[in-house]
Amino acid sequence: MKKLLLLTILISGGAWADCKDLNRIAEKKGIHYGTDYSFVVKGPKGHRAYFHSAPANKCKYAKTYLIPNDSVVGYQKFTNDNHNWIYVMYGSKDRVYTSGWIKENDLKISDRISPIN
Repeated sequence: MKKLLLLTILISGGAWADCKDLNRIAEKKGIHYGTDYSFVVKGPKGHRAYFHSAPANKCKYAKTYLIPNDSVVGYQKFTNDNHNWIYVMYGSKDRVYTSGWIKENDLKISDRISPIN
């Protein structure tokens, strides 16, 4: 009973066991886009849209970010930490690919990749 109570408190309080667990939950319960949408990073010059290993502020990669006008493909949406998060992939000119969660507020839809059925 104590374990169940602790689990309920952790989940309802928004405190996740770790970023790996949260990422697994988000993958299962998020809204999947497939490869329907491309996004562009928005914001003023100098703004950074940080990648996260899971959709939570505590899971931020300190040195991995995009800048305004960088384009990404969005695959999935999940809500956590009072933010909507988009799982994206970025491909550099050198064909280095980076994926992770970025806050939706840092992005705007730039195009629909897949044709509308």
